[in-house]
Amino acid sequence: MRRTIVRLGVAAALTLTLAGCGGNDTSSTASDQQTSASPSPSGSPSPPESPTPSASTSALPPGCEAPAKNVKYKDGSASFDVTAGPDAGGHYDLSLDRSMENAYAKSDREITGNWISDDKQAVLFIDIEGTDPCKPDAFTSIATQGSNGPTFVDSFHTGCDVQVTSLSAAGLQGTFDCQGLMPLSGGGKHPDTRDATGTFTLLP
Repeated sequence: MRRTIVRLGVAAALTLTLAGCGGNDTSSTASDQQTSASPSPSGSPSPPESPTPSASTSALPPGCEAPAKNVKYKDGSASFDVTAGPDAGGHYDLSLDRSMENAYAKSDREITGNWISDDKQAVLFIDIEGTDPCKPDAFTSIATQGSNGPTFVDSFHTGCDVQVTSLSAAGLQGTFDCQGLMPLSGGGKHPDTRDATGTFTLLP
């Protein structure tokens, strides 16, 4: 009889212990299920935000009409490729050089634009003269090796085909194709000529 009571006591204790373990497993499983069933706070990954568009050539209207008043240009960009001569094969992206004069003058319809690369090595200068800026008589200067390198120029306004594709109070954009630009020094250490083609933009 005594052995029976002891056995029953052990069996009861074992049953309680197993029940306690089973309860913990159920609680853990329910918690896991709840965690896996709950959506993440963001759901699916958010797509990257699109950059805010800035003023660009796409905002300029087509056509060419000289502004009715003086314009100071405060923004702009340019890019060009050297197709022959020193640094042939090079591509350069530039922004407006705000340390220089960039403007349209109503009095003589002259347009001046200066662009420079971030590393200060590449420089583009275009000065559109004449009585009609829509038919440019332009002086063009290009450098790619900084202040100590050669500068190639179109001194006689005949080596570069400069086209103004859009001009209005909203800004200016154009293209250029230069052949046989001469070094500003007249040859000397840099007897080679340079060819280059590119685009430019000026925005008020």
